[in-house]
Amino acid sequence: MNSYIKRALFVIKSRLYFHKLPKHIKKKIKELNDNSVCIDCGANIGVVSYILNSYGSDVYAFEPNPYAFSHLKAISSIYPGIFSHSTAVAFVDGTSKLFLHNESSADKVKFSTGSSMLDSKPNINSRDSINIKTINLEKFIEKFPSIDILKIDIEGFEVELLPALVNGDSLKNVKYIFVETHDLKWSELRLATKKMIEVCGASQYSKKIFYDWI
Repeated sequence: MNSYIKRALFVIKSRLYFHKLPKHIKKKIKELNDNSVCIDCGANIGVVSYILNSYGSDVYAFEPNPYAFSHLKAISSIYPGIFSHSTAVAFVDGTSKLFLHNESSADKVKFSTGSSMLDSKPNINSRDSINIKTINLEKFIEKFPSIDILKIDIEGFEVELLPALVNGDSLKNVKYIFVETHDLKWSELRLATKKMIEVCGASQYSKKIFYDWI
């Protein structure tokens, strides 16, 4: 398959993904412009980063899975407004383990979406992990005077990261925060997800956080 066809298929996949998003999220994305800045946490192969960039925004995309990141990096080389980082978002600049999907050996890219920093995730192999770099997301956010969209899809780690973020000041410059939760298929995460939503709901940022990212 040549590069033109691959690129065309990627664009089609991105458009289909966009149409599946909730209406209020699509509305906010359509409001992006050339002055916008977005952060895509858990960018995988770059579908969401491409969507955000297609509306004019600069996008800082973070993806720790090396198999997915190779595709994300290729996308960022085509679209100058996408800046790819081969790191996971966390509390500190450091290292961690990323646990891979239990079917990763069959297709490392396809099943890269299931990899997680939490070894309790039902569909990961706790004996199959790789070492990854992490970045202090709070400090990274503070580099920007304004961020239009912070998208967080980090396979369960949101229950640890988001409460820490709302207890600081970094989110004051973020307009909208879209989070994918993972408790419906992950029973051990249900209580932690409930607590996360309670903590965020009691914070000054409650009205800008939405939990219905797909």
